[in-house]
Amino acid sequence: MTVNELLERALHSSYRQQWDKALEYAQRAVEKEPDNFLTCKRLGLALWYSDRKEEAIAMMKKSVDLNPEFASAYYNLACFYANERRKAEMLLNLQKAIDLDEFTDYREMAEEDEDFEGFLDDDDFLEIIEAERKESNKLAEIFASGDYGMISQTILQLDQEIPVKAVDWEDYGDESISELIKNNGTKLSEEALLYLFRIVSFNESIDYFEGFSALLETLKAKKDGAFDDFLIQAWKGRYEYTDPGHLGSIDYQMLDSIKQLPVEKVAEIALWGLRSHGQDALRDYENLNAIALEKLPEPHPLRTELVELVDNYLHGDIYQGETFDVRQRRIRIALAPPPVEYDSTSGDSWAYEKAALAHFHPANVINAASRLVIQKDPALVDLVRKDMQKICDFAIDPGLPAELRVSAVKDIIGRLGDKKAIAAVAPALRDKSVKLLEAIGEVMHKAGVVSPEAKVAVDCLIKEADREELDNYDLYDLICALRWFKDERVVEALLSALNKGNEAVRREALRGLGIQKAVTAIPQIVMQLREGSPQCVSAAAKCLHEIGGEAWQALEDKSNYEKVLSAAKKHPRWSMEALIYFRHERVNDDLIKLLKKNKEFDAFPYLAKGIAAKATELNIPELIQIGLDRYQAENIGGRHFVEIFRSIARRGQAPVHESVLDEVKEILSGSDKGDLRDFVADLKYDGKYANVSAPSEAERESEEKFAEVYAQALKAIDEAQGLPEILFLGDLK
Repeated sequence: MTVNELLERALHSSYRQQWDKALEYAQRAVEKEPDNFLTCKRLGLALWYSDRKEEAIAMMKKSVDLNPEFASAYYNLACFYANERRKAEMLLNLQKAIDLDEFTDYREMAEEDEDFEGFLDDDDFLEIIEAERKESNKLAEIFASGDYGMISQTILQLDQEIPVKAVDWEDYGDESISELIKNNGTKLSEEALLYLFRIVSFNESIDYFEGFSALLETLKAKKDGAFDDFLIQAWKGRYEYTDPGHLGSIDYQMLDSIKQLPVEKVAEIALWGLRSHGQDALRDYENLNAIALEKLPEPHPLRTELVELVDNYLHGDIYQGETFDVRQRRIRIALAPPPVEYDSTSGDSWAYEKAALAHFHPANVINAASRLVIQKDPALVDLVRKDMQKICDFAIDPGLPAELRVSAVKDIIGRLGDKKAIAAVAPALRDKSVKLLEAIGEVMHKAGVVSPEAKVAVDCLIKEADREELDNYDLYDLICALRWFKDERVVEALLSALNKGNEAVRREALRGLGIQKAVTAIPQIVMQLREGSPQCVSAAAKCLHEIGGEAWQALEDKSNYEKVLSAAKKHPRWSMEALIYFRHERVNDDLIKLLKKNKEFDAFPYLAKGIAAKATELNIPELIQIGLDRYQAENIGGRHFVEIFRSIARRGQAPVHESVLDEVKEILSGSDKGDLRDFVADLKYDGKYANVSAPSEAERESEEKFAEVYAQALKAIDEAQGLPEILFLGDLK
């Protein structure tokens, strides 16, 4: 086991107060990495609760020696010393923990921690845990005093004499700093306001300050004409250290103020952000871009540069040959749509979507239709059907962004499966957007719609795929699109990709050969099954399964099976997906063996899927034993067990194997009560997300019989109440 696995096992053993096991795992972790501060901490805790106090203290001290910034270990040391009545050392380590970690409230923890019960009346201890509270109360009194000179001086002491975390930044009442700024900000000195702005803007622990917008407005009044440049420089300074797409509350409040600047400055800062952070910043600057393109005069060099930059980020060079006006129209529609006006007091929970569906902007229409079409209410779906012509027109409009058209095709037209509507979007097969061609090809393939325009799409895609300078990313997209079109040239292109593409390209080419039912390609597919990379092994197995007929011979071949089984032990995620397609008598037993040994989280859904398809009642005891291993159960997840057991129940009659019932009872009766309780809790919590479709009447009867027989057999076993119902019926309310 790796160090991380040992530490995780030690942690779970600690939760169950199994300190002998926790000690064993922690010791093994320290043996592997003696200079790892985390292993030392875990061993220190295990030693303490194993009544080896001095060793525990020494090991915890080693942890902080290895990492002097490790607040958690200082807190643990403080707990140790508190129990030993070593007050001076306890106070020293508690103070260090509080000083080092501004996100964890160690003061509150210590006040409620039973380790410190003997010091709850100690003045020195109380001084530490109440210091911040006293400081906060003192600040609240100053902010409510009405002495704005003193308040200004106090603000200038923040992060110096007064810790920032002593301030209550959230708006909880009249004495908060938010209310002070909102109601009386203009009475504070400009120096104090600027200092407060810097504190808030560059302190990462403050991202929720209700008074920030009011602070900006106050500064605007104070600085008059100099505010615009001040705000722009402040934004650049903050955004330089902010990941695109992850803006917080304060960032959005600053953006709201930036929107009020003169339009040329709005355009300049939008261009700066897009240049500095690239395509990832498109979402952050979407509203600024929309404002600039709405209000900048035409022609204007900033407008031209903005259209060129955004179009390049959104579409690459696909539309470079079109006129500027057409490209600009596409960009403007691609940016943030205008707000939808609707009656929010109507009591209709779908009022917004209904209004958006009737809106002129394609984004509003398509987004609303995408939400309505997945609802179970036929009346809501019918609203979308009535607007299908408009949605089809959007899908074939070359002036709209490709992403919006893809959504119209896949999320609405394809989901409804309306063959008339699907045929209506065929003209868009003349487009050059690979993603759009892929979307149309997929919905046409699944609906069985054939269109003469498909040849045009294939011509375009194959021409692109034949380019010598083509990289693997572009080839991947082309293969994903080509595979949906029934054309004799497609199989040839997919086989070519098997020889020149990377792993991801070869995987998608194999999936395409399955879609094409490419019998002539079976030898190449089998070669990938036996010798391909892990992802290609799984794709090849699925491909052979989909082709069927003579392709199944490869899935019955024992040597192929042994080859993939060997690969599954090295690369569980992909090879296990391959195993479930094999038509071999040993598949179920081997999958269960892999379930016991595997530690790779991503593999479990495929293991569960395979076992659920093939397991029988005879496998139930072994599967329950696996689930009772708390460490494994946490990784596998209750949903996977529920999926397996309900699938077994649906295929069988009431249990007739008394030996199976007896074995299950023996396993549950002999298990640790904590393990059993945790297993049941896992199933209740996580099992509701099991991916099991609604049962037929016969399957439901079989489930009920299984649950009834097992419930009767297990009723005397402590902590097992409800287990049969959870496993076999999925009754997880």
